[in-house]
Amino acid sequence: MNNLAVIHKLICMAGMANILVMITIGFLAGLTGIGLMGAAAWIISYAALQPPLYALTIGITCVRFFGLSRAAARYLMRLFSHKIAFKAYEQLQLRIYDTVCQKLPLSTGITRQSLYLQQLSQDAVTLRDMYIRCLLPVADTALLTLCLTLCLQSVSPMAACLLWFLFGIHLLIPALMTRDANEFAAEADYRDKLLDLAQGHEELAASGSVQNFLTSLDQAAAAYGSSYRRLQLRQDQIDALLALVRHLAFILYIGLLINAVELHLIVPRWLAVWCLVALGLFSEFRELAQAAALLPKGREAAQRVFIAEAAAPQEEPPMPYMAKSEEQSTVQTLLQGEAITFTYNESGPISETSAPPLVSTHLPSMPVFTPLSFSLPSRGMLAIRGDSGSGKTTLAQLLLKFWPVTTGKLQLMGVDYPQWPAAELRKYFSAALQPCHIFAESIKDNFTRLHPHITEEKIWSALEIAQLADTVRRFPRQLEEPLGENGQRLSGGQRNRLLTALAVASDAPCLILDEPTDGLDKQTAAMLLDSLISHTSQAHKALLIITHDEEVASRLPQAICLTPPPVP
Repeated sequence: MNNLAVIHKLICMAGMANILVMITIGFLAGLTGIGLMGAAAWIISYAALQPPLYALTIGITCVRFFGLSRAAARYLMRLFSHKIAFKAYEQLQLRIYDTVCQKLPLSTGITRQSLYLQQLSQDAVTLRDMYIRCLLPVADTALLTLCLTLCLQSVSPMAACLLWFLFGIHLLIPALMTRDANEFAAEADYRDKLLDLAQGHEELAASGSVQNFLTSLDQAAAAYGSSYRRLQLRQDQIDALLALVRHLAFILYIGLLINAVELHLIVPRWLAVWCLVALGLFSEFRELAQAAALLPKGREAAQRVFIAEAAAPQEEPPMPYMAKSEEQSTVQTLLQGEAITFTYNESGPISETSAPPLVSTHLPSMPVFTPLSFSLPSRGMLAIRGDSGSGKTTLAQLLLKFWPVTTGKLQLMGVDYPQWPAAELRKYFSAALQPCHIFAESIKDNFTRLHPHITEEKIWSALEIAQLADTVRRFPRQLEEPLGENGQRLSGGQRNRLLTALAVASDAPCLILDEPTDGLDKQTAAMLLDSLISHTSQAHKALLIITHDEEVASRLPQAICLTPPPVP
């Protein structure tokens, strides 16, 4: 995406009429500021000739007019430009929200997912600032330069050309001296090491490698600091070079005007007016350097935001069969898979082109599990057993259409998964996946967040099925007991049973449970399985349990094995 495409996107988002009004008000603010300096210079130079007092009346009136107008125009410019910028910011945030809702969860994991969202949020801020710090100053300064060069054309064509030279050089020098892509490497390396330390601190401590890792982290921090200092030094060099160019250009500008006086093209007392008018324009040139420096960042931000939006999967309209409940009731097979496989780097939710630079894309290239086929009747029970690392949680996420399968075919109610809108497909499932988030508020709050109209009676029923009701009754506040961040006040077994209860509380026709007995003793696990089998039979639901436990798998009528592919 080039610079013109970025500007076109921003203009379309804000509306051409709003952009023109913003630029017009900004132009008037700059013009009144330059007019104020010119009027003041005219009064001073003319007063030196000691004219009658009434002869200065026009100049005094102009000073007052331009002073009041400048204050009003600058206020309106800031009010209107910020209104446009924040309105566009709101639209950007909504677009990002819609995009990530369709793409989450990312196959790169929770931490990288957080970085991805943080990067998109920063990109929205960058694009918001483009209106005020890039689009507005460039357009207004160009219009002001055009007005002054038209006025100077008859006085000194060379001076008029000099103003356009300054305008161009203030955009060209920052563009030529911007940082290259290699300077991102030090920042990325430092960030990755920080994440590794935060996530793997316990493992490092257990192995006694913390100090060695901290040494490498210090080296990465030093490299990042050195890169940042180089960036600051380059910016200082740009500012110093542009300031030198402005000073030299102003000296040359004065020389050209003196030559015009000698040629009797202007009277001497107008020399001060043209000098101060030029100084007013030069102050506008300073903002061009910031605009030129922001433009590459805006281009990168727009590429991530708008390409991510374009790459988001577009859901198809509901299919006609979805309204035919009678036809659905006659379908014997609820869920069916035929030789399905999944490979992260081929069918992950974001492509290499749409992933932001801060998101790692180093993913395994081999399938997560061998081709899997299964069939789950509409009121049947199925266990899928696999050892640790065999792709059990990945399979559960495929069934909920978080990601598409790489090869093979998945069907719900006899219809292929790609034809189902994700939101409609997920109405058929209630699931407890690993890992799953528990909200910090009360147990009742966790239920009502997922099932807004649930009654306390149904909550207690779900807790009874999950073998957690007696534990909750022992809590001081029972259903109102706060659970802490991500359910930290619960043990591992209690946490799993609460997730099971939250899934059981749904009226969806298929219940998917990922390791529901994890962290439970054999007796509690057996009671939970008995309760789940009884509940799904009475409620005429389908039950799919994904587990590593052979005893759990043997309790269900059907059981198949999920195996990882052989190591090449």
